[in-house]
Amino acid sequence: MAYNKVVLPVKLERGLVKEMDELIKEHKFSSKAEIIRYGIRLVTLFERKKLPLDLHERAERYLYEDSKKRFKDVS
Repeated sequence: MAYNKVVLPVKLERGLVKEMDELIKEHKFSSKAEIIRYGIRLVTLFERKKLPLDLHERAERYLYEDSKKRFKDVS
């Protein structure tokens, strides 16, 4: 079987990497690569309209509210 994957260098915020490490620690994913592939699949499904249209909006709203809370907790 031919190796059919491409290596893509990616820069991520430290906070995202920490979140990924937590997901791996919780045994929800086996690696960072698996998490990234999963996320790309979700975006692909959303963009091809195979997921609810408001998924992106709900995710953005959640991230916005979560960020506000985190910054509030820091100050």
